[in-house]
Amino acid sequence: MTTIGNPVNDPLLPLIEYVPIGVVMIGKDGLIKRVNPIFCEFIGYTEAELLQMNVHDFTHPDDRELSQNRVSAIEHSSSTFKLEKRYLHKEGHVIWGLVQGLKKTSSDGSPEQPYYVGFIQDITQLKRQEEELRATKEKYESLIHNSSDAIVIYDLEGHVMKINEAFTHMFGWQEHDVLGVQLPITPPDRLQNVQEIIRKVVSGEIIHNMEMVKMCKDGTLLETSMSLSPIRSAQENVIMLAAIFRDITLQKALWLQAKEQEESYKQLLANWPDAFMILKQGVWVYSNPAGLLLLGAERDEQVIGRSVFEFHQADEYEHIQLKISQVLQGEIHRSELQKFKRLDGKIIDVEVTRIPAVYEQEPAIHVLIRDVTERVKTEELMRVSDKLNAVGQLAAGIAHEIRNPLTAINGFVQLMQTRYPEAHHYFDIIKSEVERIDSITSELLLLAKPSLKSSMAEDVCELLNQVCPLLETQGIMSNVQIIRDYKVAPLPVMCDANQLKQVFINLLKNAIEAMPAGGQIKIVADLEGDEIQITIIDQGPGIPIELMNRIGQPFYTTKPNGTGLGLVVSYNIVQNHGGSITIANMQNEGAAFTIKLPCVRKEV
Repeated sequence: MTTIGNPVNDPLLPLIEYVPIGVVMIGKDGLIKRVNPIFCEFIGYTEAELLQMNVHDFTHPDDRELSQNRVSAIEHSSSTFKLEKRYLHKEGHVIWGLVQGLKKTSSDGSPEQPYYVGFIQDITQLKRQEEELRATKEKYESLIHNSSDAIVIYDLEGHVMKINEAFTHMFGWQEHDVLGVQLPITPPDRLQNVQEIIRKVVSGEIIHNMEMVKMCKDGTLLETSMSLSPIRSAQENVIMLAAIFRDITLQKALWLQAKEQEESYKQLLANWPDAFMILKQGVWVYSNPAGLLLLGAERDEQVIGRSVFEFHQADEYEHIQLKISQVLQGEIHRSELQKFKRLDGKIIDVEVTRIPAVYEQEPAIHVLIRDVTERVKTEELMRVSDKLNAVGQLAAGIAHEIRNPLTAINGFVQLMQTRYPEAHHYFDIIKSEVERIDSITSELLLLAKPSLKSSMAEDVCELLNQVCPLLETQGIMSNVQIIRDYKVAPLPVMCDANQLKQVFINLLKNAIEAMPAGGQIKIVADLEGDEIQITIIDQGPGIPIELMNRIGQPFYTTKPNGTGLGLVVSYNIVQNHGGSITIANMQNEGAAFTIKLPCVRKEV
């Protein structure tokens, strides 16, 4: 410590030089007499600068009066003082010092000249921490005070230490009612459970949004959501517990209502007669039982998770993708006719409605599907029936107009035959052709009303045996072999034998014409339950899928010189016998026409 400036003689001066805190000596007039290096570092000035200054020069203006009062006080009483004060650092910022001062007098025999020694500890960082702590405390107290959630501070045994206004509003308790009370809002029958929760939190666990029933001051019970967390000391010891309660009575009621509605919707969908399915990212993610049944599935996993394209034919993929894109952009598609492919490979006609939706927070499509296969078939049958009626009326008119002149021709031929016996062979040819025309007109009348002229029990196998030889010659010319396979014989059916023969002839002729390069025709006759099944299988190219539904319609034919009436007549005959004709393509090649007729339990 220097002796330049304002000398002070004191035996303690050499020790002051080495103390670990700032030391400053000032005279009664406030002039600096001595400083040590730590004080210089604290205040920012050099020792030489300080020895030219008054203590008020670097004391904060707001603390000068306080500092002066403390110094004046020890003039008449205590010889020491202590205060916290602010200083102005040389660089201009404020610093804090804890000052411990005492009054000293010269001890060298000179007249008594009092001076003051101040020991200054830098507490700037401490004061900043105190300020931050105060601001934090005010912030959290404001947060607790203004929170809409009820907040209560417990000690480690659950005694109430503090509550906020929201607690009073929610439970009806005033602060003076519950201070020091253990778990006042816990119903007695739940006390043990809450105490166990407190033990867990004291050990460091945090409880988030636990639903609990709490008790108000008037005894009513309240549904709440509780969060409970530990409050720790600076040493990380749990010293208190903070609980936050939120009234969820309305939320719980709305949740229960939504749950009931959800269950109602689930029951509605589960029993809805039409398919309801949800499509997300091109994959089925939900289906009601009707949807599983529609697609031929028995379990959810047979459909859920599979692409929608697996249930459509390849030529429809582009169209389906376009529809999905349009719906995801907000469009609604109602009652569109489409075809679906079931798990068993069967193609069905459906009516589809697509609605944009959200499923699990992602864009999705609600798909309502109705099976209209039977309706489409019925509509098609009605169209065919209308055509058949028109054809029948036309055929009846033509047959009637032809038979009238035929009757006249036949009469005149007989008359001329008696007058010109030598030309009988010409008349025989004319009569033969007239009879052939008459037979053709009879067949035309079958289009109008193919009634059963005579119905009696006949063996189908025998009828086939009578028909096949008639077509074997045509088959040989086309390199076609006809093979008969009777699984059961006899196969009795009530029928008009001639009409059934006509059906067999029509189908066998079509089969032969379908194989210009030759092959085999297989006729399989069997008994399935109460039905006789006759299947005629060729080895031709088969029938294109898109043409399958048109087979049997009036005037539709794939033959260059066909009339499109042969199968129409065959269908009508079989239907009048109580049977049906179905068509299918074989797996390898060729087509199969299956005739089903009711079997009669009678020996032929």
